[in-house]
Amino acid sequence: MSVGLDLSEDLHPLLAASASAYSSLLQCARVDFPTFCSLVLRDEEKGEPITLMPFHFEWSDVLEKNRNVVLWTHPDAGKTSLMAIARPLWVLGRDPRQRIAVLSATQNAAKKVIRTIQGYIINSKTLRDVFPNLRRGLFWTDSAIEVRRPSGIKDPSVQAYSPEGGNMQGARLDGLIVDDVLNENNTRTRYQREKIEEWIRSSAFTRLSEDAWIAFLTNAWHPDDMAHVLERQGWWAKRYPVIDDAGRSTWPERWPLSRIEHVRTKTLGPVEFSRQMLCQPRDESTARFKREWIETCLARGEGHPLVQDLNDLAARYPMLAEAFQINDSILAMGGLPDNVMVVSGVDVSTGREKSDLSVIFTLLTWPDGSRQILEIQSGRWQGPEIIDRLASVHDRFRSVMVVENNAAQEFILQWTREKYPGLRVRSFTTGRNKLSPEYGVESLAGELAAGRWIIPCQQGNRIVDPQVGKWISDLVGYDPGRHTGDLLMACIAPGYLVVTKRGLVPIEQVVRGDFVLTHKSRWQEVTGTTCTWYRGDAVRLRACGFVEILMTAEHPVWSALPWVNPEHETMAVPHAWDFRSAVSLRAGEGPQSDFVFAPEVPDGMQEDGAGDVVRIEYARHVMYEGLVYNLHVKHDESFVVEGIAVHNSWFAREASRMYETHRRKRKERQAAQSNVRILGK
Repeated sequence: MSVGLDLSEDLHPLLAASASAYSSLLQCARVDFPTFCSLVLRDEEKGEPITLMPFHFEWSDVLEKNRNVVLWTHPDAGKTSLMAIARPLWVLGRDPRQRIAVLSATQNAAKKVIRTIQGYIINSKTLRDVFPNLRRGLFWTDSAIEVRRPSGIKDPSVQAYSPEGGNMQGARLDGLIVDDVLNENNTRTRYQREKIEEWIRSSAFTRLSEDAWIAFLTNAWHPDDMAHVLERQGWWAKRYPVIDDAGRSTWPERWPLSRIEHVRTKTLGPVEFSRQMLCQPRDESTARFKREWIETCLARGEGHPLVQDLNDLAARYPMLAEAFQINDSILAMGGLPDNVMVVSGVDVSTGREKSDLSVIFTLLTWPDGSRQILEIQSGRWQGPEIIDRLASVHDRFRSVMVVENNAAQEFILQWTREKYPGLRVRSFTTGRNKLSPEYGVESLAGELAAGRWIIPCQQGNRIVDPQVGKWISDLVGYDPGRHTGDLLMACIAPGYLVVTKRGLVPIEQVVRGDFVLTHKSRWQEVTGTTCTWYRGDAVRLRACGFVEILMTAEHPVWSALPWVNPEHETMAVPHAWDFRSAVSLRAGEGPQSDFVFAPEVPDGMQEDGAGDVVRIEYARHVMYEGLVYNLHVKHDESFVVEGIAVHNSWFAREASRMYETHRRKRKERQAAQSNVRILGK
């Protein structure tokens, strides 16, 4: 491990202290690369000693312990100065017989590296103090140099070249630095990626000596570019983004947070920022969230800023509010009508990662299925602050809080309900029989692809709020094999899965125009959706081999009664199929259990009504208060949820949408006590 000190700030006082102190520094610089960099290197613009950051020390340690290294870094991270310039100087100062090559993307960049190395050898007094024998040799051009060394070595001491610059001089290399050779042009297509990889391997890798080392320095471009290929082949590899997992700048002096946000919002935009500054490679052909989808949703949100509360929403967008019959007294009348819903997804930091943030993600769903981001909050909050923030969001948006009910977050649910009994808090469970984060992200991707999201941004330049930018970065960098971003997790609203033509979709994400599977094993169009707050009797229904579904007591289920043959009293067959209320269904292991139906997805050859008849395992009567969802389905008036066919009960929902009923229900609402999202009447 490197033991040198970052001397850039204290260099001059130490030098003035005594000659012996300076001599000690020189001795340390000869054996320790970070000390050498702090003592010799100068900032190109200011001419001052550079300040090394912890990741710079790590680069040195990595190269000491590994022969082959891949480092993904953001622009202006110091990789060229430290690795392509200082590293060859330090290596040659210790052993002038070494032969090193630096590969650059262009010939101009390659020549700049050589000119800078030449400048240090000729002009740097500190370098001569550290390595008195590191002097100019006989061979000295703008693309290759030779330092003073024993005779008989034919190859240049350092040479720099690029794909534009022809063939490398000499035959053997003891060290190779690949410095930003990869770029957008040579990584865009498979042919281009293979072509640049073949050039690097044939022109440089074939010249390496037995003990040669390689430092492959690059920005993240494509998941299948050469750097990622080398990683998969076992090379040591690591990413060094401009901000760490805790949201702090990794180089505050060079990259203060103000500069980072300027680059994110005004220079690169959130998508390109994720690639360049966060080192997240991107393949537009296979990316789960494609650039054009995000741009489409940003276009819908141009000129639509985030809002402070529902009244602010109505004031800012009078035409939008009028279209959905919303007026300035939203909060006074108790909230939005039933066909417009506001949900706040809550992802509380659980300590899985030191970087975890607690996030409150509030969005509004319009009747046409569009989802508009109203507010995003994130931070490292203690329990009481989380509770107070939830209460503030609820007061301003009348939203339903959706919190995962894992063990680490259960205390938030309990504490919230105790301190603020008026808050509507609903929990969900993830796991084998529920919605996984990966599935929720897949559903979100489908919505973005359809342009159903309204992402607020400024008119014209599409500058987004910093929190929205971080959420977009989570989208761009999503990898199902890695930790899902905190802001991305908070915007996923899990629920029971409905069988649609576009796959399994949470019931709250089914929209008008979707085609759903019905009890007749055929596709029918959804002509409407609803979400209301329900308080009353409910039934936990489970068919053998299926997931439990919680539904209102009167919700009809496609079911059959058991018919028992007198000659075989222990056996029953289904008969008299009809829609029956959930509360009337019977369950059990004996012949008295009713049956439900699990339709098959049509394949074009089967007849309508194909599927499996399933015995009811249990039907438990419970009390429930919370959100309920339903669909209106053309013709068949049914849909399939978690594999079981149910009626859409549209007739029971129409009356509840009248204004007076709406106001009465709003006044009656109290604390949310449910842990499960359910189907409604």
